[in-house]
Amino acid sequence: PNLSNVVTKFNRIRDFRIWSCGLKFLERAKLKPFKKIVVLDLFNNLIEEIPENTFDDLTNLEELKLLNNRLQSLPENLLWKLNSLKYFRAQENKIEALPANFFDGTQIVEVQMFKNKLKKIAVNFRNYASINLIDFLNNDCINKCRGHYCEQISVDEMQNAIELSCK
Repeated sequence: PNLSNVVTKFNRIRDFRIWSCGLKFLERAKLKPFKKIVVLDLFNNLIEEIPENTFDDLTNLEELKLLNNRLQSLPENLLWKLNSLKYFRAQENKIEALPANFFDGTQIVEVQMFKNKLKKIAVNFRNYASINLIDFLNNDCINKCRGHYCEQISVDEMQNAIELSCK
């Protein structure tokens, strides 16, 4: 799909969903006009890689959904300029690691990354006071979830499980 055509007609859009379109690449320049979006949902595409500055202009973004793509890695500073981000959903990819400072600068509340290939999780979730859901079910190093629909364990217990299995 060509995002340029969408930009000129829908530059005030707040909820942007690109589902099952065969999208392979994301470019910062193509997303820049969508500064007002609050939700970006890229479900069921063919995205393998996201350049580190791709979302830098989306400062109003509260929810980023990257479900069911082909992602294998995430740049450590991918989200650093997303000060409004609360919900990160990247289930059903092939992501192998979660960098230490990945959520720095965000207001992260929920992280859903079940059904990936996580072998290393360097994030310390104790540093994120607002976190209430961490879902790492069905990953290589961990099969655990804490939050409202999962085990009722503390963030400390979840972090201990991560540190024990995913370093």
